[in-house]
Amino acid sequence: MSTLRSLDELAAHVRAATPRFALYGLDGSFAAAAIARAVAEVPAAARPLVVLVPDEVRAAALAREIHF
Repeated sequence: MSTLRSLDELAAHVRAATPRFALYGLDGSFAAAAIARAVAEVPAAARPLVVLVPDEVRAAALAREIHF
């Protein structure tokens, strides 16, 4: 599946208000791009958006990528 198609599928889940879904294999800048795409689809009234990662090291790395 292409990157763009994957992001479109993620956006469709967000628009459909899928209560819970899991994404695997997102690393580095692609994870940040996926989060940005999801946030763009979430109405302001439905925020905040919660992102879970396995540990603090990965959380810090993801935060750096998002802020970049």
